Amino acid sequence: MNCGLWRALEAMETPAAVLAEWRLLAGADYEAARVFLRPTQRVAAEYPCVAPDRCGCRHEVVEIDETRYLARCQCGMGDCPAPRLSAQDLIVYELDWERFGGAIALALGFEQVESRGVFASVPKVRCVGKHSATQALVFLAICPSEAQLLANLQCLAALERDPFFLLTPTPGHRSEVIAAFLRCHRCEIAALSRFLVPALNGRFEKSQSIQPVLDRFERLFSGDKEPLPSKARFVFQNIGSSWRVIYDGGPEFHIPDGLGAKYLNYLFQHPNEAISAYDLETAIRPEKAKARPKDSIRNGLDPETAREYLRELDGLRAKRDAASEDGNALEADRIEEEIGALELALRQPGLGADAGEKARVNVTKAIVTLRNACLRGSAPEKAFGRHIELCVSTGYEIFYTQPMGRVWR
Repeated sequence: MNCGLWRALEAMETPAAVLAEWRLLAGADYEAARVFLRPTQRVAAEYPCVAPDRCGCRHEVVEIDETRYLARCQCGMGDCPAPRLSAQDLIVYELDWERFGGAIALALGFEQVESRGVFASVPKVRCVGKHSATQALVFLAICPSEAQLLANLQCLAALERDPFFLLTPTPGHRSEVIAAFLRCHRCEIAALSRFLVPALNGRFEKSQSIQPVLDRFERLFSGDKEPLPSKARFVFQNIGSSWRVIYDGGPEFHIPDGLGAKYLNYLFQHPNEAISAYDLETAIRPEKAKARPKDSIRNGLDPETAREYLRELDGLRAKRDAASEDGNALEADRIEEEIGALELALRQPGLGADAGEKARVNVTKAIVTLRNACLRGSAPEKAFGRHIELCVSTGYEIFYTQPMGRVWR
């Protein structure tokens, strides 16, 4: 589907593809975008479907001889021809960040800056200029998802303590969580699709003035000349019957004590480390190790466990349907995985109800219950709940993703 340069950039996992794919995605903007693409040393193993009635699948590249190739459809869903390709057709072209960023800075009136190697560790983000009035750095972020954008913003804020101005191709990944993060750091965001149109001369033309957004940034920047507050930005502290929470420098709130909070606390203290659900459960509830050894497997489900699984299945199916109706595909897919695991346990009673499966169900239920309660709460609670949703993965292995490492106190 032709979607224009700005949406094409966010449609890719990384802004790199064969020219045929750039042409398909950028559509009418392709000729203007071509000047910002440069060839790499990489050769594609797959090729997009270029038939008029596209099947949508990735075609497998098959070598005919040393100079000729075939792009063969693998899905069998349509009568797609297998185009003949040359080695040149398979070269991967990537976005020339420096040239692209320079053209954007020129069009929007930002000062040019030298390459800033300190930010090279932040993927899919580049420093493209400086805002003259405030001398704040201007960054361009091209991320395929909200989760990636949030993770990269966290890395960026850890490196650049002063407020900065952020550019994204489209407003598609802007959310309450992203907005709260930027407000906390006195930063501003602008979507390039609102202000710039690609031109054929390697430049961009303005579709409307960005000055009102820059004026708002100046007010944010000058409204507090003091350093950012020294208080901890991430606090998760047990205070008896509740937990004190500060998420990313926002307002303090409290959540009730419970297993979900205890599991989260363990994960927050061990970021970017995979831990099995069984090991996490027994770390918080050591008595479970005695009652249910790690390698235990029951010979069939006892009636009470089977009834518990059936009740849980009913609840999960209702939640899955509600998530689908709300358009939350990510949550619906995650719930579908839980449903599949429970259905498998019920279909194979000789292999069900083992220690790992019981721990997976228990830990997931506790974390999801806490997360959902936060998502129904105040704005700071919702931001925290969304963070859990994006950064905590559940299953037989539990993982908390935090690009900045250990940040919680």
